[in-house]
Amino acid sequence: MATAVEMHTISLSNKINEKMEKINMSNEELASRVAALDIKIAPNTISKIRKFEDKLNAEMENLAKKSKYYKKIYADYSPKAAHVAAIFQVLGIDEIPGINADFNLTRSEAPEPVNADCIKNAPDFITDPKNKAFCGYVDKIFDFFFLGTVSKKRELIQGAMSLSGNGNDCEVEIAIKNTKDNISPFDKKYVGKMVISKIQHACYCTLVNADLAEICSIVFYHHRYSSDQNGLRARLGLATTVSAGEEKRPTSHRVLICEKGIIETDEKREFVKSQLRMNKSEIVISEENFDEIAKKENYADIMGIIKKRAFPVKPYYVISDSDVLSVENYDPSIDRFKCIATLSLLKNESIAHRNNKIGKTADRIVYDYLFT
Repeated sequence: MATAVEMHTISLSNKINEKMEKINMSNEELASRVAALDIKIAPNTISKIRKFEDKLNAEMENLAKKSKYYKKIYADYSPKAAHVAAIFQVLGIDEIPGINADFNLTRSEAPEPVNADCIKNAPDFITDPKNKAFCGYVDKIFDFFFLGTVSKKRELIQGAMSLSGNGNDCEVEIAIKNTKDNISPFDKKYVGKMVISKIQHACYCTLVNADLAEICSIVFYHHRYSSDQNGLRARLGLATTVSAGEEKRPTSHRVLICEKGIIETDEKREFVKSQLRMNKSEIVISEENFDEIAKKENYADIMGIIKKRAFPVKPYYVISDSDVLSVENYDPSIDRFKCIATLSLLKNESIAHRNNKIGKTADRIVYDYLFT
């Protein structure tokens, strides 16, 4: 007789099979669409998930009994929670079910993320969307852009950010497109609230995705507007979150919040990509890449003047952490402590910046390019 967990996992397989057969989707196509969510899953893994009912045997029954919370459900033949959630999302299956105590993906309302009593009762925090400070922000839908957090990819991710002032708080919702075709209706959604600080001149958004048990925050400069018509049109911000993909790590990146529909050409999308890089006012670029830009049509004149004004090119080294930490493998007389100490010295003298601030110039460049 199958256990409760086995029956639950079989039901997942059946739902996936029914939907894939209905829309005539192959394992390869499903794997490709799941990859657009920055979750890697091989077609043969999807095949195993779909054929789970053929794998019920005594060995799996024993595995289930050994783990009180089923932390590893049936070894290779049972899907990870992230895989199941992604597959259900791509296929448009309405309910993303809870897997078990450790991977609870059951949909629920987002918790109160930011407006604790200490904020509500502090006079220099503004939470009421009817306050004049929210003029030009609320009851609007903006386009939302950021660079994907998967290593070695330069993909521009687009979403929609809505700010609603119907209640006592400014409600925020961000829906992010999961596919590159701009047709799929399936979004990854974050909900939360926005608070304005009078002293810091900043908008703070704390957002929650209850399905993924993820909390992220966005901060951007607050400007007072005289009317809703003369409101927010384009603003850069900073986000703190965790990276996409299977290995989740703390990550920060820039975001662009802008008037809906203004980024409609490939040229503008490339411009947005450039402004979302974590550059500061000084640009460090290789001579090879500099010369490539100078070769572009209509750019030789300005690049020639810039080259004359730039600092002289100096030799520099590109060293990865692993290059330093692996030295102990080549020379037994050098221990790990010395490798770490050397890495510390190198980082302290490198050209890396201490922080990434979005100054007036950065915001002004974006506004001028998009609206003048």
